[in-house]
Amino acid sequence: MLGNLAPGKEAVINLQLIKTLKKTTGSSYDLTIPLYYLPQYRKHEVFEYRADYSFFDAQMGQDIFPEYSFEYNFDIKSSKKIILVSGPQGCVSKTSDTQFKVSAPASKVIPKRELRIFYKTEVMHEPELKFQRRGDEVACMYSVIPTFEHFSNPQEQITNDEPLGQELSHGKDFFFQFVVDCSGSMSGSRMNTAKEALKLFIQSLPESSTFSIILFGNKHNYFKNAKSWNYNDETMEKVLNEINNIRADLGGTNIIKPLKEAVNNKAAGLRFKRVFLLTDGEVDSHERKEIIQFAEASADKCRIHTFGIGRECDK
Repeated sequence: MLGNLAPGKEAVINLQLIKTLKKTTGSSYDLTIPLYYLPQYRKHEVFEYRADYSFFDAQMGQDIFPEYSFEYNFDIKSSKKIILVSGPQGCVSKTSDTQFKVSAPASKVIPKRELRIFYKTEVMHEPELKFQRRGDEVACMYSVIPTFEHFSNPQEQITNDEPLGQELSHGKDFFFQFVVDCSGSMSGSRMNTAKEALKLFIQSLPESSTFSIILFGNKHNYFKNAKSWNYNDETMEKVLNEINNIRADLGGTNIIKPLKEAVNNKAAGLRFKRVFLLTDGEVDSHERKEIIQFAEASADKCRIHTFGIGRECDK
């Protein structure tokens, strides 16, 4: 609320916005500027927005434009070479390989939604430390990137003070399989938790890897009938959207059959296989023993990771 302003006088209000610079699923930075501080005439049901961003006065029966203007100037500076900048058409200009400017002159054409600018650097997948200084205050953000390593002999003991270096495997060598419980007991918040976890897993996979999703209850099937997916931006976006349609509608809980299906799936023919089991199920002693024995016998084929959802899952 701004008050005590004499007639004919102007006031300048400076707003400082500090927020996390997000990365999209397509591996680009997403700078989102909210515009909620602009006057919103729609809230008072006085005007309606037109396609050209003007307003329609229902009482006067005519189009009008707001009495205030809107302009912006953004300077994007990066320590890495910038290879892509996406913003409003005609507003992006290049200053150097590491600097771009996104600006628009003052206009009474007011955007109807938040302003979003995307940019991508030459190197995106590496740990980063970013900071913003304002006076004596500094805001910092540190991000780390998970990697998937394969150790040929997990029992090896290294006694030297300096461990031997080991070459990292490429993503194309890995086959990730997600076995998701869709039994009736997973309905509601548990299913939502499983889907959000599955999305996070999919977004975190290494480039060029292969993955599959098995849905199970008292029967099991491959997600979208695909025994394997090649991981790239297109398939990731498609799978992330389709995950929202997964339902807890496959009856009871039978873990051993879909687990065997995942371990024995040779569709990708890759060297390193990882199986992730997401379930809220509690199994009886017979099935528990069978699952443990099967996991132990499959240790040379793949690694099996389990994630329990809820308080009733078997430990």
